[in-house]
Amino acid sequence: MRRTVLLLGLLLVTLCLPRPAPAESEEQAAEEKPAPLSYLPLDPPLVVNVDDDGRVGFLQIEAQIASRTPGAKDILERHEAPVRHALIMLVSGRPVAELRTIRGKEALRKEARAALRKVLEEETGQPVVDEIYFTSFIIQ
Repeated sequence: MRRTVLLLGLLLVTLCLPRPAPAESEEQAAEEKPAPLSYLPLDPPLVVNVDDDGRVGFLQIEAQIASRTPGAKDILERHEAPVRHALIMLVSGRPVAELRTIRGKEALRKEARAALRKVLEEETGQPVVDEIYFTSFIIQ
C-alpha cells in the first residue's frame, strides 16, 4: 500500500513539473516557411533573331517566371523594359544548332535566370526571380 501511494505521489509530482517550451513555436514555424511560388507569364512572348547557319532565323519564347518575392508581379511589370532587354541581348544571335538541343535550351534557361536576377538586383535590390521556365520554344 505504501509503495502504491509513493508511486502515485511520484507520478503526480512528475506531471506537475514545468515542461520545457518547444524548440520552435507555431508562429516561428509559420514565419520561416518560404512564401509560395507565384508564376508570372512573360507577356507578350519574346521574339528574337537567331543565327541559322548564316541565315536569319527567328526564335519565339513563351516563359513563366517563378518568384517567392511578395509583389513580384508589380516589380516585373515596373521593370519590364530592362527584363526584356536582358533576355533579348542574351538570346539574340545564338546559333540555332545550339538552341535545338535539350542541353542548349537548359543552358539558356540557366543563363536567363542569372541575367534576370542580376538586372532585378540592380534595379530593386532583390533578385526577385527564383526560376524561369520555357513554356513554348519555337524556332523558324
